[in-house]
Amino acid sequence: MISYEAWEHQEQSMNERRLAQRMEQSSPLSSQRLAQRRGDYGFDAPSVPVLFLLIGLVALVLGLLSLLLWQFLIFGIIDLLFGLYLLLSGASYRILFRKPRLLRRG
Repeated sequence: MISYEAWEHQEQSMNERRLAQRMEQSSPLSSQRLAQRRGDYGFDAPSVPVLFLLIGLVALVLGLLSLLLWQFLIFGIIDLLFGLYLLLSGASYRILFRKPRLLRRG
């Protein structure tokens, strides 16, 4: 008669072997090739940098019009700063989200 611990160990090793066999059958690529693959992750939300850039340009135009044509100093400065902030945000979004996220270390 086999003890419960021995039976449990035997059952666990059989389950591990079955799992390893299923994994080999399900993936035609070897694990080494999968570890070397690097993909293009793209943008999380492609409309965000476009909206940042468009709203930033509109704010810059309004700021320039406020300063030069309508003579509203405070409104013009606020619009120029807001537009510059949105343009820089759109540019940083574009740069940062195009880099691969899952870089291997070491």
